[in-house]
Amino acid sequence: MSGLLVLMGMLLASRMVLQVPFSLYMTQVFGAQHWVTGLSYGLLALGFVVGAPLWGAALRGAREILCAGVC
Repeated sequence: MSGLLVLMGMLLASRMVLQVPFSLYMTQVFGAQHWVTGLSYGLLALGFVVGAPLWGAALRGAREILCAGVC
């Protein structure tokens, strides 16, 4: 159980590391305004909110499989 918690923590940390370079890339390379970068993050979050129930419905009743020896 602690291995799963460590894995989840590492995945969340790696996700946060990529956020700062993305915003700098958007503003410096593309010359995007800050509100456009914020809108990009908002659309990404909206994709997770919309996609999660769809994936849940699509996989409902699916056979449980062993994933990385953790599940």
